[in-house]
Amino acid sequence: MVEHRPSKPIVAGSNPVSRSSMWRSEQAVERVALGLGSNLGDREDMIHRALQRLDGEDIVISSVSNLHETAPWGMETQPWFLNAAAIGTTRLDPCELLQRCKEIERALGRMDRERWGPREIDIDLLFYGEAIIDLDDLKVPHPEMHRRAFVLTPLAEIAGNWLHPVLGVSVGELSRGLANGSFYPQQD
Repeated sequence: MVEHRPSKPIVAGSNPVSRSSMWRSEQAVERVALGLGSNLGDREDMIHRALQRLDGEDIVISSVSNLHETAPWGMETQPWFLNAAAIGTTRLDPCELLQRCKEIERALGRMDRERWGPREIDIDLLFYGEAIIDLDDLKVPHPEMHRRAFVLTPLAEIAGNWLHPVLGVSVGELSRGLANGSFYPQQD
């Protein structure tokens, strides 16, 4: 993994089924962690544009990691990625937040391709407070994040003390363990 110095500063600053009542009252604000990645086109610009679209009325981005250049995972015959993590707050429920991320991906030109394949932009919901969510279309914490340095390294920069609600280990500890060759068990 190679740290990538951005050429410009990163500024933090319709859902068919609403499941809001499953999560919390409409006025609650939840802390969230997002992972961003791109390996097609102007990768840095794509991440900047995604962050700009995320940061608004419904989502307030408070912290963004450095950009990290990483080898592809899953399908290795593709361009390298730039990855980052962002921390923010939202009043959206988890399903609405996922929907917003997917809308931003589409608006920025993401095309559906093979699993783990190249992408213009990828925005993953890593954590939603301390929630553990296991729906067909949404799993939080992200089920593979504890095995992926391209997620853990940027996230540890800005949220190293965030406790993984399933594994009971901080993001910083997971990142250091992965760097040392330790793997944590698969989430169930």
